[in-house]
Amino acid sequence: MLQTAFSNSTGLFVEENGSLKINPASSNVVKHLEYFRFLGRIHSIAVFHGFLIDTRLVPLFYPLIGKDLDKDAEKLIANAVKDSIATL
Repeated sequence: MLQTAFSNSTGLFVEENGSLKINPASSNVVKHLEYFRFLGRIHSIAVFHGFLIDTRLVPLFYPLIGKDLDKDAEKLIANAVKDSIATL
C-alpha cells in the first residue's frame, strides 16, 4: 500500500536524487491533504512502534527537526541509522 502511495503515478511525491519529495503539483490531486495526513499517521505509528520507514523519506523530516543540527543530534541520528541497518 505504501509503495503505491509513494509512486510517481499518484502525484503526491516525486523522487529526486534518491529521496522522495512532496510534489509541488500535488494540490492537483483530489483530497491530497487527507492523503498526506493519513500517510503521516501511518508513519508516526510505525516509528512509535519501532518499525523502520523508507529511508527515501528521511529528508522530509529535516524541516520538522530543524535544519541546524548540533553534534549531539547528529550522533543520535547516526546511531539510530546504524541500529536500523543492524536490524536489517
